[in-house]
Amino acid sequence: MAAAVRRVENACVHDEDRELFRDRRRAESFGSAAALYDATRPSYPNELIEWLSSTATGRAVDVGCGTGRVARLLAAAGWRVVGVEADERMAAVARSHRLDVVVSRFEDWRPEDHFDLVCAGQAWHWIDPQVGYEHAAEVLRPGGRLAVFWNTYHYSPATMAVFTAVLQERAPDLLIDSVPFGTASPDHSDLDAQMVRSVDRWFEEPEFRVFHHGRVQSVEDWLAESVTHSPVAMLDDDTRTVLLADLRTALSERIGGQIDVRYETRVTSARRR
Repeated sequence: MAAAVRRVENACVHDEDRELFRDRRRAESFGSAAALYDATRPSYPNELIEWLSSTATGRAVDVGCGTGRVARLLAAAGWRVVGVEADERMAAVARSHRLDVVVSRFEDWRPEDHFDLVCAGQAWHWIDPQVGYEHAAEVLRPGGRLAVFWNTYHYSPATMAVFTAVLQERAPDLLIDSVPFGTASPDHSDLDAQMVRSVDRWFEEPEFRVFHHGRVQSVEDWLAESVTHSPVAMLDDDTRTVLLADLRTALSERIGGQIDVRYETRVTSARRR
């Protein structure tokens, strides 16, 4: 066990992105806007759920389930799903969708039975990597699957030009690593694969897939979604108010009333030995 932990440490857990789980204020910042989060966040493509269900459906865990976006898709495909969510406010919204949700950090959760699928959509970076992969292996039956996936956002050059100009003036830090502005690093899945390989005692060689989807949002709906992302939510009130006002004006003037958002859902998956 100690050797395995050292291998995890040596893999990449000291990368800044892998330290996010320590920032509990940021990790639990979503609950204050749980209803807005549920109403505005993008979903995931049907092709992803079909791929996860291609062999068979069974018992699934949705880690960091939030308001149940992934859990609902799995349930509709025939999975028996339990969500694990640290924030009671997010869990309450998920339960309103008739989902079974345990309020707990995944690292602390001890189920009585094993599962066929452990998955996390846009949430695995809130899990302690020194614990999460091993605990996923403990939760899974042999042959079960771990699947970690992320939506990355892509926009037209004209839209990106608006974002760049406004962010440079109002919130330059968001030019570096912010999901809704399309500036987040796309290498989550590469890091996930490194981590899975570092615990190959429990998991087979990881598999990587990319699924494409998209939607057209009004400027107002896009702005509403943006404040459900922690980098925007955690700005001070004055900065956030001015930023959103400038974005509203610039987007409306330069690209019209709608934003075409293209998503890549990047998946790292591995079978439990």
